[in-house]
Formats: sequence, C-alpha cells, structure tokens
Amino acid sequence: MRLYGPFLNRILNYWKEIIEKLDKVLFLINLIQLKHLAEFLKYLFVIEEENFGVADGILKVCSFRNLRNLEVNKKGKSLAGVKNKNLFHRGEVQD
Repeated sequence: MRLYGPFLNRILNYWKEIIEKLDKVLFLINLIQLKHLAEFLKYLFVIEEENFGVADGILKVCSFRNLRNLEVNKKGKSLAGVKNKNLFHRGEVQD
C-alpha cells in the first residue's frame, strides 16, 4: 500500500464526488474550461482581460510543466516527508 492509499480507490472516490456534486466539482484542461471556471465562480473575464491575455497567463502559470519546474517542487517536501518532485509524473508507462 502506498503512503496515501491505493490509487484506484482515490480515483473512485473522486468519481463518486463528481457524480454526487456536479455543481461543486470541476476539472479543467483548456482555455474554454478556464472560462467555464470563471463562470462557475461567478467571475467573468472582462474584455480588457481577454485582450491582455489574462486567461492565457493563468493557464500558463497553472500548467503541469510550470508547476513541475518550480524550485519548491524540485527540492521541497510535503509535511509527510514525501519529496514534491514525486508528485509530478511524465504521464508515460512506468513513470
């Protein structure tokens, strides 16, 4: 068993929460979904923010690549002592 329990159990619990609370759980993967999040939170981007690229900037800052490369995630540890870099995988087989 891993430090935080079996992976499949966590995914199934997430899925159960999504099904039970569709109005409270939201997954994001692109600009359209970021705008959906803004609507979900009752904050819409104004035209000036759209033109200035604020939403694109948010996506870049929150991207997997950016988060993985932050110094704290390369060298830091969680309170449980797990290295932060172990939380970021390449999404490839055996990683």
